[in-house]
Amino acid sequence: MNIFKILSCALLTIAFPSVCYASEEAPIVSNTQTAPKEVAEKPSVVILPVSNPVSNQAKDLQPEVPLVFSAETVAQTEQEQPLAAPNPTKDVQRVAPRSPLQEQPTKLHNLETANQLKKGEVQGEAGFLQVLPTDDSVSGTGLQTYQVDIDWGVTDNFQIGFTGDIFDDYAKCETRGNCGDLTTVSYGTKLKYRLITSERLAVGVMGTAQLLNLSASSELFDNPSPNSSRGNFSVTRPVGALQFPATYNVSRNLQLHLTPGVVFFPETIRGANFFGTFFNIGTGFSWQTSERLNLFGNIQAPFGSGGNTFNSKDRSISRQLLWTVGVDYAVNPRLGAEVYATNSYGTTPTTGLLAFFPDGDEFQLGIRFKHVIDFGQGYAANFDNRPQAPLSYRDQTLLFDGFTLASANTLPTGKFQVRGGLGTHGSSSFALAYGLTNDAQLELMVDQFGASDRISAQDVSGSGVKIGGAMKLRFLNQAQGDSLSLGFKLAGISETTFKGQSLTGSLYTELPISYQLSPQTSISINPKGGFFGKVSRIGVGIGINQAISDKLQLIGEYTPILSEGRDVWSTGLRFLPQAGLAFDVFASNAIGQGGLGTVTAEPDTNFGVSINWGI
Repeated sequence: MNIFKILSCALLTIAFPSVCYASEEAPIVSNTQTAPKEVAEKPSVVILPVSNPVSNQAKDLQPEVPLVFSAETVAQTEQEQPLAAPNPTKDVQRVAPRSPLQEQPTKLHNLETANQLKKGEVQGEAGFLQVLPTDDSVSGTGLQTYQVDIDWGVTDNFQIGFTGDIFDDYAKCETRGNCGDLTTVSYGTKLKYRLITSERLAVGVMGTAQLLNLSASSELFDNPSPNSSRGNFSVTRPVGALQFPATYNVSRNLQLHLTPGVVFFPETIRGANFFGTFFNIGTGFSWQTSERLNLFGNIQAPFGSGGNTFNSKDRSISRQLLWTVGVDYAVNPRLGAEVYATNSYGTTPTTGLLAFFPDGDEFQLGIRFKHVIDFGQGYAANFDNRPQAPLSYRDQTLLFDGFTLASANTLPTGKFQVRGGLGTHGSSSFALAYGLTNDAQLELMVDQFGASDRISAQDVSGSGVKIGGAMKLRFLNQAQGDSLSLGFKLAGISETTFKGQSLTGSLYTELPISYQLSPQTSISINPKGGFFGKVSRIGVGIGINQAISDKLQLIGEYTPILSEGRDVWSTGLRFLPQAGLAFDVFASNAIGQGGLGTVTAEPDTNFGVSINWGI
């Protein structure tokens, strides 16, 4: 009888080799009461259930059949059978931990929630607020607040972080003339601890201690000290806030928030009234429609003796209701972007509860990028948790930007790219890019525009060297199976030469869209715009990259300018000794290879050379 069973099992083993090993999920049956009587009498017999680890569907359809092996047979089989080859689908099916960007947010711009980072999670943020005035009294790209934050989950219930923002422009007062220059720099630490947590309700406490550096004109505030001198002054004062966020889970996707607190500012500065101490209560909601998208809104109401703004007519301290509406979008589990509208002044737990002064009625549009730093957690690179397909030689060469059009592709995680160029008429450029994630890259840009003696000063932000940073995101990738490649680039650029007492800044944005008609031919359509002061220069770039051979590409680009200004064109050859190295020779009428220079034309043709190197 035992011989018959062993022979039967051997035949099954030949027909179904995968049954030689037990499933990792299936327990070994050691209860001899469930075995047949003859088997139970043999102590050397091991009973294993059949399980097919290759196909889950087959596992569901095929009942588990007990196989009976003797101890000698099992040992012999283990010695004779080679180690199983690694399963290529194992990494694809690996369940990665959810990142903070896939959870409900820990704050809604200036409203703290009771949600917190888990132990070991680290999230960084950077962005800016831009005033969009309803009148012509403010330059188009003036009045910006820049911010940076980083938070670390020490434990599941304790979180620490750094927060900071800076405003360096002028205050607009409709009466009593211009309020003059204004600079505020606030920075400090914040601590957050969760007091209560349950399935429905969470309550926490958040405290922040910061320093506020204020540089302003003495005319900005009322009742200046008679002993103080006129003109600009600079002071540094401690500020802080204490808040008690409460979050209620209406459903798995919808949360309601209520956050009372108190904010501490100085009562006076140089003898003039300041915001003082005031209480604040905020309420809002966050609706996570998917693991990628979160919609939110909140209002903040100050009350008490102090205030969160001042009146432009008499400089008296007043209180203004704050509001914010926005959307969070996760490009991938490691990087997201938040776009929101608000009337608040700053972004820290203290300045975020001030209304934009004076009067607090300015409309602001904000954008912040969020990056979850992976310290061994193993967050997924994309929401499908699929491995990145290796880039072909042609795809690697298309990581380089064109002469005046950005590539829709982004660098792989951890990779660098460098570009340097020179042109006739005095143009020069340098760019350094870094792959933050597979779908996002950071860029540093330095440019000197050419032909400054032949174009109007009104056409450019300045004649000096320009330096700035950019973020480029990729939403679709043709190399990974999407119908086309789609990206988004946003750059903030500043002059290095002062105009009076201030530096002129510019914004640049581009929406690169590319499609490979064939392995040799790639076309692109790039809506783009450059903005500084009240100047807006908008165009739609059209480009082609034709591979003549593996080592040579022909590039042609043309950008019709839809606003005032001449159309921009460029054409040239790209030599590629290898996929990560390219030498360019080109002709163009663009005054530069970055930012505003790619949408501004000079009267004559500019000839140039550049080198591109991917590390």
